[in-house]
Amino acid sequence: SVENPLALGPLGGLLQRAAAYVGNDSGVSHLAGALNASGAVIFGPTRPEQWHPLGTGLDVLRGRDSRPTSDARDGITLDEVTPEQVVNRLRACIESHGPSHPAPRARSVPERPKV
Repeated sequence: SVENPLALGPLGGLLQRAAAYVGNDSGVSHLAGALNASGAVIFGPTRPEQWHPLGTGLDVLRGRDSRPTSDARDGITLDEVTPEQVVNRLRACIESHGPSHPAPRARSVPERPKV
């Protein structure tokens, strides 16, 4: 959240331990790709053939049957990707790969000192 931003180190650890990742075309998705997380990245009007995250574990989901296009002004929006497309991709990811790492043990997080 904006109030409690997650530092890159802990975020990277979460992405590496996740059974699957889903996000939009953002910096976090690029970090997930660099860490070879499995899952999906949802693209709207930006060109996935130019801006997709690196790595091999993330599939690009896009409206209009998820076919990439070379025209960034074609009117495709994020909401053209259906929840079913996302759920199907995540289900396939989890079934084929399972969790990449065992789930972390729960631990308490110390409160921030009041200033």
